Amino acid sequence: MNYQEFFEKLNKKIDKVQITEILAVEEDVEYINDDRISYEVSETTSYNIKAEKDKKTVKVTTDYLNDEIIDLILFKLKYVESVNEDIYLTDKTNNNEKANLKKVDISDKFSEIEKLTKRRKDHKEIDKITIMYSCKSMTKRIINNLGVDISSSSSNKTLYCEAIAKNEQFSKSSDISFIINDKEEFDMAGIVDEMIKRAKIALKEEELKSGYYNILFEPTMLSKVISSIVSGLNAERVQKHLSMYEGKLNEKIASSILTIIEDPTDKKYPGYNKFDSEGTITHKKEIIKDGVLKTYLYDNKTAIIDKVSSTGNSYGGIGTSNMYVKPGKNSYEELLKELDNGIVISDYMGTSTAINTTNGNMSIQIIGYKVENGKIVSGIKPCIMTTTINDFLNNIYMVGNDLKFKNTSSGAVSVLIKDMKISS
Repeated sequence: MNYQEFFEKLNKKIDKVQITEILAVEEDVEYINDDRISYEVSETTSYNIKAEKDKKTVKVTTDYLNDEIIDLILFKLKYVESVNEDIYLTDKTNNNEKANLKKVDISDKFSEIEKLTKRRKDHKEIDKITIMYSCKSMTKRIINNLGVDISSSSSNKTLYCEAIAKNEQFSKSSDISFIINDKEEFDMAGIVDEMIKRAKIALKEEELKSGYYNILFEPTMLSKVISSIVSGLNAERVQKHLSMYEGKLNEKIASSILTIIEDPTDKKYPGYNKFDSEGTITHKKEIIKDGVLKTYLYDNKTAIIDKVSSTGNSYGGIGTSNMYVKPGKNSYEELLKELDNGIVISDYMGTSTAINTTNGNMSIQIIGYKVENGKIVSGIKPCIMTTTINDFLNNIYMVGNDLKFKNTSSGAVSVLIKDMKISS
């Protein structure tokens, strides 16, 4: 059933109906050593539908449009007891040409990946190399019976690489995962060589003495931390008094060298979106500028409560797309040299409460390396970094230029942070 038929069958029985259509095609391949262990192609279509009758709205998620879905919508409307108006798009000025789903083909990468996994044979300590590579193309279209029809498309590539080194006593791994837009290329050879190097270094493992250390947070690690912290700027959490940032707009909350931007309109980053899941047109915004909190993140519902406009941050819940730490001028090597003696943190483990944006506490189990005289010299045994979000953000003293995106939601650079408490 096409949209016109769907709307025609519903128009006489409802007041408004709006459909968000998401089409996606993805190819994934995984190699372990020089064996291709999986190759998958997936194509998916999904529809998020909302319909209103007498100021009462119901929502349905489905993989198809047919008479059964129409009957389900009408059935659900029949039993809605309270008024629950939603927002339906009416502005047609952003109607645009239909976005096309791009073709995806990663077969030309197979031989390159296979050759790279064979590099383990040049290193007696390396037991296994894993490489996962994927390419995804997606279109999002919002259309309703009020004449709105807007579309957006995006494509990106994801790479995961892990090297495992082994000796007589134990094995150690080093891994990285990040995402780029489909017009860029990964330096896969450089990434594999770096993971091999780090896995070998990690075999020499030291236990840190408890104390305060200067730390270099790497981009994919910092991206995870910043995403957790920014969740405290979710307007719903603020409105429910669950955020430490309630009442902090236009106040300094971080180091003056920290700026966090969200720009879904920038095509050079992997999270490009013309509009969010509610159809609000996206725009570039400074969430934190020079350490000062500039905005909370709103969807339609929370914006109505605070009597402001949505910030275009509805992505199946309030979230972000193409959010990143603004790069500085220093390279990773320059940050290592400036660190001199300290710790590089490449990842952390912890539960959802490890970074608590209600009370501001942070307690994470860190994974990383010891640095002496500006060089990585060994791995470190797992230990705990305990601090507060305020101290973490305000103790940043140098920002790198090596921007990487962990996912389409967020990216970051390497940063130096002083005086973090580490417990062995």
